[in-house]
Amino acid sequence: MNLPNGITVARTLAAPVIFALILSGGFGRLLLAFILFLAAAISDIWDGYLARRRGQITDFGKLADPIADKLLVVSTFVPFYIVSLRAPAGRRDTLAGVAFPCTGTCLGHPVLVVLEGLPRLLRGHHAYDRGPVDRLLARGLPVALPGVGRAPDGVMGRELTGVEIVAVGDELLSGATLDSNAATVARRLEALGLRVMRKTTVPDVSAQIAEAVRSALARSGAVVTTGGLGPTSDDVTRNAVAGVFGRRLEFREDLWRAMETRWARRGKIPETNRVQAEVPVGAEVFPNRRGTAPGIAIEDDSLGLCIMLPGPPHEMETILIEQVVPYLEGLAGAAARRPFRRTLRTAGIAESAIAEQLGSRLDDLPLDVAHLPEVDGNDIRLTAWAKDESDVAGVLDEAVGRLRELLAAHIYGEGEVDLAQVVGDLLRRRGLRVAVAESCTAGLIGKRLTEFSGSSDYFWGGMIVYSDRAKVELLGVSEEKLKLHGAVSEEVARQMAEGVCLRSGAETAIAVTGIAGPDGGTEEKPVGTVWLTVKVRDLTVARRRFYPGTRDMVRARAAQGGLDLLRRTLLEELP
Repeated sequence: MNLPNGITVARTLAAPVIFALILSGGFGRLLLAFILFLAAAISDIWDGYLARRRGQITDFGKLADPIADKLLVVSTFVPFYIVSLRAPAGRRDTLAGVAFPCTGTCLGHPVLVVLEGLPRLLRGHHAYDRGPVDRLLARGLPVALPGVGRAPDGVMGRELTGVEIVAVGDELLSGATLDSNAATVARRLEALGLRVMRKTTVPDVSAQIAEAVRSALARSGAVVTTGGLGPTSDDVTRNAVAGVFGRRLEFREDLWRAMETRWARRGKIPETNRVQAEVPVGAEVFPNRRGTAPGIAIEDDSLGLCIMLPGPPHEMETILIEQVVPYLEGLAGAAARRPFRRTLRTAGIAESAIAEQLGSRLDDLPLDVAHLPEVDGNDIRLTAWAKDESDVAGVLDEAVGRLRELLAAHIYGEGEVDLAQVVGDLLRRRGLRVAVAESCTAGLIGKRLTEFSGSSDYFWGGMIVYSDRAKVELLGVSEEKLKLHGAVSEEVARQMAEGVCLRSGAETAIAVTGIAGPDGGTEEKPVGTVWLTVKVRDLTVARRRFYPGTRDMVRARAAQGGLDLLRRTLLEELP
């Protein structure tokens, strides 16, 4: 029995004592009865607070608490009514007129509470808990449907298809900590064919944790929580989830000994860590070799499955990979549908333009299309779900073919390939070297071209010519053109490309000059204005671009734009 229920029982037992004290009469006994009544009334507030805070709301408590309240009142009004019968005739009618209806009401309400609560106690849940429906009718036949969702029966003895995540922590809601755990959990589970249906973030409040877990179980039948398993007073996930499942916490001596051994090199383990050795009765434990808080899995035929993981990312991921994933593989089943993907990478086209051109051209194919915008480009991710890749390879090939035909030169690669790597491969195959002249990008293009091993095969080097004086002295840009057109102009950009080719001896060049901001813009040349120039032997191509965003975003987009212009020029697919 938990503490809130214990307080309720104590309040129930106080009722006959108060009853006897009032009947016996005497000022001292009446004063004692009043004190007991006051203490019992305060305990009613206290046990409710504890039950919500600790997540220890149980069916017994829901049934017993209102009964204890009414018995407490009855223990006052009934002896009051009896005393009224002994009073003189003048006072008897007045006392009885007040006491009789009050007594009848107080006696009748507990009877109604018992009648209402008894079926709930027998069937083990209440409609408020949003548990599974009472099976008054014959069980339906399970039908396998495409997609995801909760299976007909509970988690035990069935295959999982969907999972929800409940992230716990005040720091996550305040923005002080970025929740990387949810992304890690989603990636690992999806590889098993388990889609994450929803993610909920709650503070370190037991009642809110319990409600989030209870709701997630009702929707999906399976939930993974992260955080709130530490040794401090605000780590209440363990208690909250145990309350949802109606399980008490038991101290595991083996876990405590393992924690003591782990702490031995640092000294004596603090006694506050003992709470981390408490787990719900019947739960599966996943030892934590990187910390003290173990992972915990708790199952119930009616409610479903809840897996609790610690909050520190390195601890959470280790338990997830080494223990939880193998544990869930059996539940997911060999026949689970898994995701198979193809990703196309684009440059020089906006997300909205892709969506407009794509329209409904892929609607006839059984796959999901996701647009993934980044600062320097937009990816298109195609996902098909199947038991085996061969089942969807044809569908994915068909979708990729349609997209390549539709977007043509805007697509520069698939998967995780980088645009700078694509440009490097083109230069190597053609036996060309490239030099860069950078102003507003300040070396970003050179950095990207040299991210890959063997880049010295095609990269000569570069010059960062940020000031006008550097452009004149290092690249031979005309001072007259600088004065006439300004540093951010086609004329200057062309001379920068020609100058770096002349001084390096490279056959190709990329030149970039622009206004990255946040200051320096004008009405004619606002912040984000960039001139890109590419020279390939005798061909020089210049393009004016406008890149919105912060200073870093403008620079990143300008570097991507310069690389993309060289790629298109080498392929003779100029925009």
